[in-house]
Amino acid sequence: MRTIDNETLYYINICEKVTRTRIKDIIKFPEYNKLTIVMERGGLNKLLKNDGMKKLRNIIKEPFTVVEYSEDIKNFMSSLCHWFKYNSINIEDKKITISVNSKDKGKIIGKNASNLKWMKDIINVYFGEYNIYIE
Repeated sequence: MRTIDNETLYYINICEKVTRTRIKDIIKFPEYNKLTIVMERGGLNKLLKNDGMKKLRNIIKEPFTVVEYSEDIKNFMSSLCHWFKYNSINIEDKKITISVNSKDKGKIIGKNASNLKWMKDIINVYFGEYNIYIE
């Protein structure tokens, strides 16, 4: 189980006050230079309706991404990928395959595979070790 430090509690408190939604977690991987705000189910729609993204950008001065938590790994993976165009997500055993158009592969993989590594690290926090493939 992951421990939450004071900085994470600070960000969770700010995000909950500004967005009026429940925050499950905020994860900061230094190698990606951004925060990942994990909202409880239904929070993303509420955030977008209430102009919450704009409010968060004004308060949090570093890059961040917002995703919606789900206990179902396919739904959670879909939330991680909602910033990218993809056709389908298939999960078998410990393998996640994301089907994308050839022109969008670079966007979902990212420079030096940074987006792919970020998705894998987030998945590993909540669901254990999975491998992610793009086809």
